[in-house]
Amino acid sequence: VYDAELAKDELINLVVQINGKLRATLEVAADISEEAAFQLAQEQENVKRWLEDKEVIKKIFIPSLPPFPLISETRHRLV
Repeated sequence: VYDAELAKDELINLVVQINGKLRATLEVAADISEEAAFQLAQEQENVKRWLEDKEVIKKIFIPSLPPFPLISETRHRLV
C-alpha cells in the first residue's frame, strides 16, 4: 500500500541562483522555511561574493516545485 508520508524526502537539494546563474546547492530539510532558506543561502561564501556591496531587489522562493525548491536573487549594482 502506498503511503505518501513514507515517500517524502527528509532532505532536499536547495538550489541558489543569482542573476539566473547557479551559485550554490545546499542540502537542507524538506520543510525549510523561506526565511531560513534565504539566511542559509546568504551565509555561503560564493553567494556572499556575488552579493557583496549589492542590494537584492528581488527574491523568489518556490517550495513545492519538483524535484527541489529554488531560490533566485537578482542583484543590482550600487552606484
